[in-house]
Amino acid sequence: VRLNGVATFIGTVGLVVAVTVLLVLLI
Repeated sequence: VRLNGVATFIGTVGLVVAVTVLLVLLI
């Protein structure tokens, strides 16, 4: 359960970072 939670957290952070990078590139 803990590993799954960590994977979900990393996935969420990765998604946020990806979106932020895209926004920066668009700007």
